[in-house]
Amino acid sequence: MRIHSKIIKEKLNNGCMKRVHIRSISFILLLACFSAHADFSFEYQRHTYEVITSNKNWKGSQLYAQSRSIGGKTGYLVIINDKNENNEIFKQLRKKISSASHSKTKAPDGGGGSYVWIGASDIKKEGKWIWSNGVNFWRGNSSGKAVKGNFNNWPKGKEPDDYLKKQDAAGISLNGWPLGKAGQWNDVNSKNKLFFIIEYDAIGKIVKQKNKK
Repeated sequence: MRIHSKIIKEKLNNGCMKRVHIRSISFILLLACFSAHADFSFEYQRHTYEVITSNKNWKGSQLYAQSRSIGGKTGYLVIINDKNENNEIFKQLRKKISSASHSKTKAPDGGGGSYVWIGASDIKKEGKWIWSNGVNFWRGNSSGKAVKGNFNNWPKGKEPDDYLKKQDAAGISLNGWPLGKAGQWNDVNSKNKLFFIIEYDAIGKIVKQKNKK
């Protein structure tokens, strides 16, 4: 079918308007308007943080992190040591990940909220929350307590709750959920496929390590 010069105005599902001018073409190209997202990195306290905006489960995210390095320093899922570090990470996430992309990193069992994986889990032993480096920072569920005063950012008295006994990994919230606010942590099913944050104990060029997939 031959279409002569005209203007097409279409509203797509995400509310984005696209105005296209078509001149005497023999076919129609369907154009999608979407909010693009891309991996990005930032530096804080002489560490590099890389945010990966493709989706992996928690274990897959950890393996991917371990396949990358800076100056021989292997990456790992981020370890958050204090409030200032948490605030800086959340600020960067809010700045670089648009609200239109939140649906791409959603955990249905986490109150329907959107999350980014961090390096905390109790996969090895229920209730013993450890970081990527093996440090135990929290013991118990929502009524548990910090170990040796280590930092945590669970909603007090509400998380981690191990909903349906299937939540063994933590994510930092992008948009809040019924029990917590954006920037706080929630335990969700480790099989969810989410964005994730890699931390490196160095600054420089990120490279893929040899013999790593």
